[in-house]
Amino acid sequence: MINPKTSIENKAYWTGLANGELLLQECTNCGSLRHYPRPMCDSCYSFEHRWIRASGNASLYAWTECHHAFHPSFAELTPYTLVTATLKEGPRMLAPLTQSSKRALYLGMKLKIIFNQVSVDLTLPAFKAT
Repeated sequence: MINPKTSIENKAYWTGLANGELLLQECTNCGSLRHYPRPMCDSCYSFEHRWIRASGNASLYAWTECHHAFHPSFAELTPYTLVTATLKEGPRMLAPLTQSSKRALYLGMKLKIIFNQVSVDLTLPAFKAT
C-alpha cells in the first residue's frame, strides 16, 4: 500500500484519522466546511481555516460496485463498494463501504465512518451502514 503524501494542508487530516477522528476544514472567513483538505476555500477563496471534528454520521448519496482495481494495491479487495456519502456537517466524502455488497443499498441510508488501520503508518476512512 502506498502512503499518501502529507503536506501542511492535509497533515492534520491524516493525524486525525490515525487518532480515530475525521477532521474537516472550516473556513474562518465565511464558515464553509470542506473535504478533502485543500489550501483555499472554494466559496470565498480565503486561505484561513481551522480544523473541526466531524460527527462521523452520514447518509448515502451514491455508490458503485468496483470490480477492477484502480491501483495494484487494491486488487485483492475487489469487488468492493465505493460510496459517496453526505456528511452530517454537509460536505460529501468518498470511501469504501465495509459491508458485503449483497446488502440492499438505498439513497439516504444512514452511514457511520469507521477507521481502518491498514498499516502502522496509515489509517483510512470507510463507512458502515447503521
